[in-house]
Amino acid sequence: MKKRITKDQWLQAALDSLLESGIHGISIERLAQNLDTSKSGFYWHFNNKDDLLESILAYWESEFTDTVINSSTQQPESAEKKLQLISDMIMEHQLGRYDMPLRTWGNEDNGVRKRINKTDRKRLAYISEIFRELGFRGEEPENRASLFILYHAFLDSMFLDDSVEKRRKKVRAFNKLLLKK
Repeated sequence: MKKRITKDQWLQAALDSLLESGIHGISIERLAQNLDTSKSGFYWHFNNKDDLLESILAYWESEFTDTVINSSTQQPESAEKKLQLISDMIMEHQLGRYDMPLRTWGNEDNGVRKRINKTDRKRLAYISEIFRELGFRGEEPENRASLFILYHAFLDSMFLDDSVEKRRKKVRAFNKLLLKK
């Protein structure tokens, strides 16, 4: 008997497939094989492939942006510590690893691009506010937030051979640069 797979497991497998093969590499049959389950289990959670693709975007928005924002706002930390907490969450959970394949998909699909842009604006607004709390004014908060977001989006693909500790040191050094006035 094949094992039962949760919706989140299907979504994670689909994101992994997106990372490995791009949007055109996602197939229900391949996902079922990778999860060692039957295709019928897929239809318990999704109506069809389009429903899965929509769910991937919603999952990415929720788990890779909203969860980070919510976790950091629940901490009664200083703005500087919030920024470090966000960096730590992104790095420890490799939250930037799907940004590039999602953006590649967005280049092919205008609706996907609009969703990504909306998520980018949410990320930018939140991180910009942290830089405003740190005393930056004018265009500085948004410029620094943009650099912060870009750095973390590429972190997982840039330093593949570095140990976690070495990457952590780089992130802390980068954050120090961003905090200099």
